[in-house]
Parts: sequence; C-alpha cells; structure tokens
Amino acid sequence: MPILKTDCFLIGYISKPHGHRGELQLVLQTDLPTNFKAPSFAFVEISEKLVPFFLSKFEFIVQGKVILGFEDVSSLDKADRFTSHRIYLKKEAMPAFEEEADEFHNYEIIGFTVMDERLGKIGIIEEIEENSHQPMLIVMSEKGDEILIPLVPAFIKRVNKKSKQLKMDLPDGLVG
Repeated sequence: MPILKTDCFLIGYISKPHGHRGELQLVLQTDLPTNFKAPSFAFVEISEKLVPFFLSKFEFIVQGKVILGFEDVSSLDKADRFTSHRIYLKKEAMPAFEEEADEFHNYEIIGFTVMDERLGKIGIIEEIEENSHQPMLIVMSEKGDEILIPLVPAFIKRVNKKSKQLKMDLPDGLVG
C-alpha cells in the first residue's frame, strides 16, 4: 500500500548535491527543533508518489540547511538525480507539542478554521505553501474563494487544537 502525503509532512527540498560521495543539500521548509532526531528513512517525491529511502546521514550545517545522505547513493551522478525533489517525513517523526500549547507544526493546522477577531470566520485551511519567504495559509472561504494569509506569529492570537480553530488578528484590508 503506497504512503499518502496526508500521513506525512514536507520537510524541504534538495537544492543540490553536496560533495562527491552522494550527499545532498536539503533546504528546510519547516522548523525543526535543534534536538530533532532524524528517522531511519525519508520519502522522496518522484512522479507525484512518495518513495522511501533509508537515511545514512542527517546533519544540520547552517540555519535551514541539512546534509542528507541516502543509503545506496554514493556518487555525484546518483545524487544529482535528486536535485529539486521534495522530501517528506512521517508525521510521527516530529516531536509533538502539548495539546494545550499554542505551539504547532504547520501540517497540524491543515483543516483548521481561521477565525479573525473582527471579521469572524474566514474559512478552512486547505494547505500551507512553504515555498515562499514566509509560509502562506491557503484558506478556502465558505463562498469557495481561495484566500492567502501569511502565517506569521504576530497575526496568531490562539490555537485551539480541540475545536480545530486558529484565531487571528489580521490587518485591515488583508482579507476582504
């Protein structure tokens, strides 16, 4: 049975090979805690399918970048084939935050309702675009309109995991 993207979260993408021994540079698109313990495998998105690869290396090098090694990928030629591919991990690989905490991993709030302090219900978070300079919530309004909302801490007032609501204080004119 194939692994589904809904069971995983996007960790980042391969920007380029690193060195000549088959290692790769991974650009992170999610925050990982400094004490993150890498799992034994990751999924590479190939032709819209998630393909598992055992990890031989997962080493933080600078803020937002990791050197990644896959077992059986030991040359620059083999590594080069992974450039630009997205990398996913199983959701269980990410340490959980306490249920009551306002902290969350981005993938956890997909399906949450966005509530603004002044405007009320904005819509449902369909996905989070992590490829831009800042994460963007892609919210589907009740009218069927797609709304983009920057996911920045200054806008977030409360995360209620039990009721699946993200309460925000959005600037005037951002949603209209």
